[in-house]
Amino acid sequence: MTTFIETPRFPEDTQYNTAGGPVFSVDIVRVQSGREFRKVNRDIALHRYNVNHVKTVTGFENILDYVMMLGGPEIGFRFKDWSDYKSCSIDATPAFDDQVIGTGDGSTATFQLTKTYQPAGASISRVRDINKPVAATIAIGVGGVQSTGSNWTLATDTGGVTFATGAIPTTGQSVTWGGEFDVPVRIDAQEFIPNYQTCNILNFNLPLVEIIP
Repeated sequence: MTTFIETPRFPEDTQYNTAGGPVFSVDIVRVQSGREFRKVNRDIALHRYNVNHVKTVTGFENILDYVMMLGGPEIGFRFKDWSDYKSCSIDATPAFDDQVIGTGDGSTATFQLTKTYQPAGASISRVRDINKPVAATIAIGVGGVQSTGSNWTLATDTGGVTFATGAIPTTGQSVTWGGEFDVPVRIDAQEFIPNYQTCNILNFNLPLVEIIP
């Protein structure tokens, strides 16, 4: 049974009206002294979104086709988060050395694409696995030099980069990447109930939740 489709990606032209982003899970207990105790339930953020508006009947029909094809929450799919879909800043062009994903040791051939979130001057950071890279945009670097595509293969369904024999990064060489990525999600509702706000303008609530591999 199909549980995830890599293509087509969720319609992009509707997502400018989408609200959503990372959701954290931290239990907070405040004792009588006023002090807090915080317990982290998971070390990664779970992204949630709500698609709620299209401007044309055609746009709505595209959404309806997609929802019906998926069977609601049954099948996962790729979603482009316009607020965070690049290895670099949103207004910049991705480069092969945007993100460091490891250091060669002469034997490790596979590296996981990741994105590190660390404001300038911060002493801590958080790393996010990138599981759904957009293949045509991905560039890989080894030792500060862009690696040719014949030296590596990309698993677009997991975000793993595997170097070919003879191209495995040697000891001390940094491995980097740049490009675009999607978020694996599913519909987080059993129903889809649109309504006409005005003539030919349809509103609806379509909640989406990230699928953590």
